[in-house]
Amino acid sequence: MGKNELRIEHLCKKYHKTETALNDFSYTFTDGIYGLLGPNGAGKTTLMNIITSNIQETSGKILYNGREFSKWGREYKKKIGYMPQNQNVYPEFTLERFLYYMSALKGVDRQQAHRQVTELAGKVNLLQSLHKRLGCFSGGMKQRVMLAQALLGDPEIVILDEPTAGLDPKERIHIRNIISEIALKKIVIVATHVVQDVEVISKEILLMQKGSLLLAEHTDALCEKLQGKVHEIYCAEDELREIEHNYLVENISKSKGKLRVRIVAEKPPEKYISVKAEPSLEDVYLYYFQDR
Repeated sequence: MGKNELRIEHLCKKYHKTETALNDFSYTFTDGIYGLLGPNGAGKTTLMNIITSNIQETSGKILYNGREFSKWGREYKKKIGYMPQNQNVYPEFTLERFLYYMSALKGVDRQQAHRQVTELAGKVNLLQSLHKRLGCFSGGMKQRVMLAQALLGDPEIVILDEPTAGLDPKERIHIRNIISEIALKKIVIVATHVVQDVEVISKEILLMQKGSLLLAEHTDALCEKLQGKVHEIYCAEDELREIEHNYLVENISKSKGKLRVRIVAEKPPEKYISVKAEPSLEDVYLYYFQDR
């Protein structure tokens, strides 16, 4: 079987004829993980809602494996697993009942649902909580519940909106590993503000701004664009305010009695002692999205 392909062509979404949430967005996704990055209002949620058929585009089209998704009908929805940012769970339901309920909504047959409910609960470290009510779950546990329900029915396209929000570092690593594992034969799109979650595992990073696709490249290629523009300044505390005023500051730490300030700048700072640093995806995010 060939690779899955989700092709988006000139997608636009306008509200009230004046507000443009998505502007001529075109891109082709194949099997693998894609990180969707951008500030609030960049169009990430609108894009995900159109792909999952929660809202209708104003113009443009989406094709899945060469066929417009509108022509797939109900079959298309079976191919998509969606984890929204909002934790829409039923507090009186047990985890087991909730997963069976979501399986029924997705049209998963009873035999497959029986196998997957147990399998996915174990995958997200909630097997011991199958018979507990969701109202007793912590925020982090609810995040894992939402990931499990997104994977019911073995969808070919998985859309994850802030999948690690509320998770501790150990859980975040576990969820990242799950995402990497499922992406071998699926298209996985991850929208997040936690840059580290997509920096290493993504096939490509999509940078969105004001409803448009700004850049779409592998992390290494994006970081390469900032070679020579990331510096670490060593300074006294009374110099910090001036540095923050003049440069994009990515990080501040203390080392050997002095401050170490990581900045993004077109040229090395002449006034301060500094060294060049290897760019990271956080530097890229700051460079393209923060006010200067």
